[in-house]
Amino acid sequence: MSCPKCGSRDISIMAGEPIMFLCKRCGNQWLASIPRPGYVKVGESQYHWTEVEATREKMITIAGELLRSGSPTSDVVSKVAGLNSISKLFPREEVERIVKIAINIYGAGGGR
Repeated sequence: MSCPKCGSRDISIMAGEPIMFLCKRCGNQWLASIPRPGYVKVGESQYHWTEVEATREKMITIAGELLRSGSPTSDVVSKVAGLNSISKLFPREEVERIVKIAINIYGAGGGR
């Protein structure tokens, strides 16, 4: 980590709420962008880990239903990725991994 103002790596953490950093070279202070305990940060948003896991489980279930109905795997990946706004938590590679989990649980059903 380095100071956004001068680039120095001589940084200290300032205790308190909110947590801040202090550059020992130029005196610049800035907020630490550390998620709250139990939260994951995605872009500028924070989500509680239980919300992330619930979304993952929902995606696995829906992928399984689509696979059982005969949808090709490539279509399932696209549909699961577009489920809802929180699905943006997962990059496409993770969505593909979630669909693979569903294939292992529910069977392929459709074409691959």
